[in-house]
Amino acid sequence: MADPLLTSLCAICHIAPPQYRCPRCAVRTCSLPCIRKHKSWASCSGERDPTVYIPPKNLKTAAGIDHDYNFLKKLERTVERTEKELVEERALVQKEELRPLTIRETKFKVGKDGRKRRVVVTRVLREAKGRKTDAALTRRLQAQGVNVQYAPMGMQRMTENTTTFNRKSGLIYWQVEWQHVRDNGELGERKLWKCYEDTPLYAGYHAIPGETTTTTTKKNQVKGPGRANRFFSQLPADKSWNTVADMFQDPETGKWSPAAPIETTGVWPTELDRRQRAAYDYYLANPVRQAGKARVVTKLGVDECLRDVLKDTNVLEFPTIFVLHQGMALPEGYVLGPKKLTKGPKRKAATEMSHAKGGKRQRRDREEGEVGSDKDELMAGGLEAGEVVGEESFDEDESEDGDDTSDTSSEGTSSEEEWGDETHDTQA
Repeated sequence: MADPLLTSLCAICHIAPPQYRCPRCAVRTCSLPCIRKHKSWASCSGERDPTVYIPPKNLKTAAGIDHDYNFLKKLERTVERTEKELVEERALVQKEELRPLTIRETKFKVGKDGRKRRVVVTRVLREAKGRKTDAALTRRLQAQGVNVQYAPMGMQRMTENTTTFNRKSGLIYWQVEWQHVRDNGELGERKLWKCYEDTPLYAGYHAIPGETTTTTTKKNQVKGPGRANRFFSQLPADKSWNTVADMFQDPETGKWSPAAPIETTGVWPTELDRRQRAAYDYYLANPVRQAGKARVVTKLGVDECLRDVLKDTNVLEFPTIFVLHQGMALPEGYVLGPKKLTKGPKRKAATEMSHAKGGKRQRRDREEGEVGSDKDELMAGGLEAGEVVGEESFDEDESEDGDDTSDTSSEGTSSEEEWGDETHDTQA
C-alpha cells in the first residue's frame, strides 16, 4: 500500500488526516494540540478575517450568508457589551450621552425663484443633559452660597458622593471625607461618613463606628442595676405589663440617660462629651491643589457645623476634613490658609450694590439669524431637540443666490436689492 501524500495529512504533525481548518489562514489540522501549536508557531489568532475578499459566486451560498450574519452579530454584541460596561458597570457616561448631539440631514428647499435646491441642515438630535441633581438640594446649596464642583462621570469621587437633602428636617445630609493623620505625620485610614449640616464636627466624627476616645476602667466604670433588678410597669390602657428600660441620672447635670450607652462606654454623657471635644483638631481642605505646592487647609472649631464651615465656599463633590490630635502640628506638605470663597470681596460688594440700585445683569441678545457656538450652547442647554443650528448649500451654484435658499431672509434687505437678485437670476 502506498504511503499517503504529505499534503493530505495534518500540516503540523504530518501523521493523522486533518479534520479542522483554521478560519484565519485555512491551515488544516487534526486535533486541538495541533491547533494550539499552529497558533503559537504562526502567531495566528484563529479568528475569521471579515475583510478578506470573497468571490461574488460564493456570496450567494449558505456559507457566504453565514459569514455576513456572523460579522454583523459580532458587531452588535461588541456594541452592547461596551455600552453596558460604560453605562452600568463603570458609570462613565449616561445612556443618553452615547447618542450624538447633532445630526446632518439633506433636505430640499424652494427658493424665491421656485427652484428646488439641496441643502445640508444640522439639526439638534438631543438636548445636552448634565448630572441629575435634586432640585431641593440645589436650592439649599444656593441659599448657603456653596458652589459644588462636580467631577466628570465615572470618577471615584463622583461615585462616592451620596449627599442628599432631608425634606422632613430641611437639612443637607452631607457626605464627608474624614482623613485621619497619625502622630508620625502619615495619613491614616480614609473614612466616608455622613452627617447633617447642623451637627458639630466633633460629634460627626465620633459618630463613625470604631471612633471613641474613652476606655472603660474600674475607676470610672458606672455600676447599674443588673437584668434581675429591672422592674415592670402595667399600662393603664390594656392592663399589659412591659419592661421599663434602665435609666441613670447624671450627677453633674441631673439629666436622665439610658443605661445601655453608659454601661458600654463606662463614663457619664457629660464626661464623654468633654473628652470628645478635647480629642482632635479639625482642618478643612482646599478643593484646589496646585502641583508642586503645599496643600492649603483651614483650621476649624470643634463646635462648628458644616452649615457655617461651607458657607460661601467651593466644594469638590463633598468636603474633606483632616483630623489631627489636639495640639499636633501640621505634617509636611500642608499649610494654613483661608478658605476658597465662591466670590471675592470686591465682586460681591459690587453685586450687592448693583442689586441695591435695582440694576440687573446685562445680557447681550442674539441678533436674528445669528448662531452661536453649537458646542457651548448645547452644553449649556440653550437649544432644544429638533432645532436647526446650521445650514450649508449642497449645489455649486448656491453661492450666486444664497439669499433665495433661506426661508428667513434678513429684514434689512431693501426691495430694490431683492428685485436686483431676481433680475440677475432671470438673466442667468
